[in-house]
Order: sequence, then structure tokens, then C-alpha cells
Amino acid sequence: MEVIAKKTQIKMMLGESNLKDFNGHVLVTVPGYLKNKLSGRKPIDLSALKMIVYDEADELFLQQTNHEGFQLLKQFLGKIKVEPQHVLYSATYTEDVIQYARRIVGDFKMFQMKKESLKLKGVKNLKMKC
Repeated sequence: MEVIAKKTQIKMMLGESNLKDFNGHVLVTVPGYLKNKLSGRKPIDLSALKMIVYDEADELFLQQTNHEGFQLLKQFLGKIKVEPQHVLYSATYTEDVIQYARRIVGDFKMFQMKKESLKLKGVKNLKMKC
């Protein structure tokens, strides 16, 4: 992760890191972990936060167990008046996930690929019968 921002002033943090002293600009995390950190006795300082990255965003926004974490994050950022860019990565989105994501992160731009281009050439899926 540090390699990406090596020759810049950008500070990146993974959500699994020790976030008690977080002062980064880019946070890569999952909502459950962030929820635990935000609801702790001493919430983390996100005042320098510029971007939050969600990988497999379709799954994160689809799972009901994450919704409370997203709501808590939205409220927390509203209180401290920080508006980071939310970056959502996924190969697949349903319309329900898109609508829910918009309620949490606001309007966003999507770059969709044709389903045919999502398949990797030379990769075989095999099914094993037991």
C-alpha cells in the first residue's frame, strides 16, 4: 500500500491497521471494522480524510450487516464536516445496491463494462462431484 503513494505526500491506511492514530488521506476499509472504531470510547480522527476505498462494493452494500456501519460513518463525517471521495470497486452491481450506495455516498459516476469483457480468457471453471 505504501508503494502507491511512496513519492507523494499522500498518507494511506488499511482499515485493519491500528487506526487509533489515523491521520491519513486515503482509507481502505470495510464498514464493520470502521463501525467498531467510530463507536469506540475515543473515535478516530478522520479530519484529514480525502478518500475512502471500498473493494467488492456490491457485496458490502448488499449485506444488511454493513448498513449500520455505513450510517454511522455518514453521521460521523457529517458532524466533523468532512466530505471524502468514496471510491467503489466491483465487477457487478444490482439496481438495489446502486440505490442504497447513492443514499450513503451520494451521487457517483459509474464505469460499466460489458459482461463479456469480465471473463478472463484461458480460465476454466470446473465443478467437482463428491
